[in-house]
Amino acid sequence: MPLESEMVKWQMWSEKEWENWLRGRLEERKQVFGSDPDELISSYNREKSHASSYEGRELLELIQNADDSGAGYPTPNKLLIKLTQDALYVYKVTAIFASQNSRKSPPILIAVFS
Repeated sequence: MPLESEMVKWQMWSEKEWENWLRGRLEERKQVFGSDPDELISSYNREKSHASSYEGRELLELIQNADDSGAGYPTPNKLLIKLTQDALYVYKVTAIFASQNSRKSPPILIAVFS
């Protein structure tokens, strides 16, 4: 059972910290792709191959990933799936452990299909 003190630093990042990390990562990829077109083509082909391997089973894969990411926690893994007229929303409900007390964190949106 991971305790908050044992969690990897990024697991505790704020929304702003995630935004900064993603912006930095995006800039790195732009530089790599801009200087090496072969890498851009290679990455595109890998992504296309991966995408086709999930075709028709995207929702099952999301459920499996959510279950895998909750392994080792004493509380059950939960997934919230919401269907509206416009989209299908998939949320992961997690628990964050602090000291000996646990509290639920808000659901995390992990996918939207529209």
